[in-house]
Amino acid sequence: MRPLAYGYVSVPAHVAEEQAERWRWEIATFAEQEGVALAEIFTDQRGRSQHAFNAMTEALRRADAARIVVVPAAEHLAHLPGLQHADPSAVERHVGARLLAVHPCNGSRTSSRRRRRWGRSARRSS
Repeated sequence: MRPLAYGYVSVPAHVAEEQAERWRWEIATFAEQEGVALAEIFTDQRGRSQHAFNAMTEALRRADAARIVVVPAAEHLAHLPGLQHADPSAVERHVGARLLAVHPCNGSRTSSRRRRRWGRSARRSS
């Protein structure tokens, strides 16, 4: 059975919907490549609210199997209060899940192993 994961995207106000769709597609593709079952992708409009992030953290608290969150890049979490300068382990503790990023912090595309910003494989048992 594949581990269950959620995706999270934070869309800046100036970004077109096409880019938001591209990020969601990248999350879905990455999840498939990493062998995780993507249950849902939560999307916030940056600067408007963080309702989707809050809904995701609530879902993580309720779900027995979901312990992974996939983001396009680390900056999709950096706008959230208290997480701007947090180290990866603090962010993981805050959300209650292992975090995987499609792109490393420099934003370039690399091999699957290097794309994991936090350096852990989704396939590794928890």
